[in-house]
Amino acid sequence: MDSEYFKKQYVTFFKSVPNLKPLGDFVQEGYRVVYENTEVLDAVTGKESDFPIFIQAADLETPFIKKDNLYYVHERDWIRYPKGRVNAGELLIEVKGKIEKVSIVPDDFPKKALVTGSLYKLSVNEKINKYYLLSYLICKYGTAFKDRYKTNLLISFVSKDDLYRIPVPDLSAAFQKKIEFLFLSLFDLKQKSLNIYAQAETLLLDTLGMANFTPSREPVNIKSFKESFGQSGRLDAEHYQHQYDDIEKLIENYNGGYSNISELTSEMMNGAEVREYQEEGVAYLRVGDLKNLDIDVNSVVRIDPTQAASGLNKIKLKAGDVLVSRSGSLAVTAVVEAEWENSLISSHLIRLRVADKRIDPYFLAFFLSVLPGKKQIIKWSNGGVQPEINQPSLNSILIPILDFSMQQQIRQSLLESRLLRQMSKSLLDVAKRAVEIAIEQDEAAALAFIEAEAL
Repeated sequence: MDSEYFKKQYVTFFKSVPNLKPLGDFVQEGYRVVYENTEVLDAVTGKESDFPIFIQAADLETPFIKKDNLYYVHERDWIRYPKGRVNAGELLIEVKGKIEKVSIVPDDFPKKALVTGSLYKLSVNEKINKYYLLSYLICKYGTAFKDRYKTNLLISFVSKDDLYRIPVPDLSAAFQKKIEFLFLSLFDLKQKSLNIYAQAETLLLDTLGMANFTPSREPVNIKSFKESFGQSGRLDAEHYQHQYDDIEKLIENYNGGYSNISELTSEMMNGAEVREYQEEGVAYLRVGDLKNLDIDVNSVVRIDPTQAASGLNKIKLKAGDVLVSRSGSLAVTAVVEAEWENSLISSHLIRLRVADKRIDPYFLAFFLSVLPGKKQIIKWSNGGVQPEINQPSLNSILIPILDFSMQQQIRQSLLESRLLRQMSKSLLDVAKRAVEIAIEQDEAAALAFIEAEAL
């Protein structure tokens, strides 16, 4: 009975688009698991015990599955929920929560993995191309129908029956094959981007003697009062884990020398809190906008310049500044490019300005986001549910002074990785728009668009 269900755009779609079939006609097998008493485990515990990976909605970055922060569950869940096991080529569709994400399980994804109950997993039959279906579900028409069929309770939900009712245009096999080609190309670009990024990380860890570093799990670390509270002002046991000492010793023993953030940067500033956004105005950067040392232009919001005035006078972002998350998701970083100069930043971010010519901003942002930097940030953070790090604590982070040519090599790798990532995203946008054009006009127009934009 809700009016949202009967919007004119939905009714028009049914009348104007030929060859519509319900999504259920294309499903070979689908399932959503309802788990009971499942304990989510960290990566260290999961890998040591060879437990199954537990794919959650947060791991989906449409149309990819991120592998950098996966969690695990006990072996007993693998045995108890066989229908929750994922297989290569299956689509994972978010049906509980924001109802936004859709991803495909790649061929090289670990075989031993379960999927959370907020995601519906399905395989397609021979009547449709899985890449075309994925593209349709994330284009504006598929997104609109997911919104139409979701139940708006405290947490949005799409049932199996409603998911299977989503109308899908049954376009030609040749057109669907062209969409598949685009997806295979964008997946290849994405993988190359990840490989180059991983090479930069490997170079850094090798240089620091951390190539085979395994965090110590020794439960007891005995220190005198002078060595502990006398130096750090901290009495919590988490702060004194052996793994942190091991990392700091490796940095202190690095033959190129080291320093701390307070000596390498100047004018460290926190952001300001603004809650009202608008279409035009000053860019307002938040933690969620920072991705892969970059700022995602598609997620940045704008605020009233009059609200931002005092914050801008205080912060004055410049190209080359480094942004670091200070609460919530820790060790999220980005380098400010020229287009973001004079933007305002959220109170959950800290701005660093490199003052020492021995340090490249990209290297600093990168170091703080990978193991030796991230672990130090975690060490110096406070809080449990919402951990945070303040300026004095961030100033204590140790930074190795790598040869500047090596820092530049890392920087070039990061920029190359970014370019490939952007190219991959462009192909994804082409695939989505091509499906929309095929619906709005015809397949010939869509194919012409693909030829002009992607080939």
